[in-house]
Amino acid sequence: MEVARDVHLVPGTLGNVVLVLKPQVALFDSGLPGDGPAVLAYLEQVGAGRRDLSAIALTHADPGHAGGAPWLRRNTSARILASPVEAAVAAGQRPVTTARQVGRTLLGLAGRRPETFAVDGTIADGDEVAGFAVVSTPGHTAGHLSFFRSDDGVLVAGDAVRVAGLDILAPAFWDTSSEPRARVSIARLADLRVQLLIPGHGPPYREPGAGLRRAGGPPGFMEERLARVEERRERRRRRR
Repeated sequence: MEVARDVHLVPGTLGNVVLVLKPQVALFDSGLPGDGPAVLAYLEQVGAGRRDLSAIALTHADPGHAGGAPWLRRNTSARILASPVEAAVAAGQRPVTTARQVGRTLLGLAGRRPETFAVDGTIADGDEVAGFAVVSTPGHTAGHLSFFRSDDGVLVAGDAVRVAGLDILAPAFWDTSSEPRARVSIARLADLRVQLLIPGHGPPYREPGAGLRRAGGPPGFMEERLARVEERRERRRRRR
């Protein structure tokens, strides 16, 4: 389904897989293990071949977003891109939270066990993928990225935010590496003049500016809270 100029949501996947057709064919996220065939079928439906797919840029390494990436790489010409932190998670070199460990176990029991894999390249804040600027949005995970196209205000947000009906919310506290960082990231997104928000799950949200500002909290509040958290950590480190 086309949701913006040359931007499609791929049907048949659990998490939102975003397909961009121009200036090059690329994916933002890849769905669960086992979702790859649905992605390839949709590529063919819109007239793009598997050899046209140049990149799979990951918002983060949770299986619902990165699980389909290694299969797609084996069956297309795509390179997998992620932040350095999420690249380490994907390769099994960085521990994950208990909630994520449980999720991976349940997927394995359902026959969708996530693979560990090495990415082909790392990306960071200010880089560009398929006409979208990379925006660092840590919080839900430590290396989470979002992707923003400034000429028409399309934002691929992954799990930096949640959309619940008419509300835009911060990631759930039980599945978030740092709530203060998450809200600081949302406040940053609120400054981008987003016209269409594509979350990691659920339908796109048009003109989300007011909702993003509410979810990010009062200006400066979370930045101050984060600074206090970092100060306490530094004091503990020095005492050791």
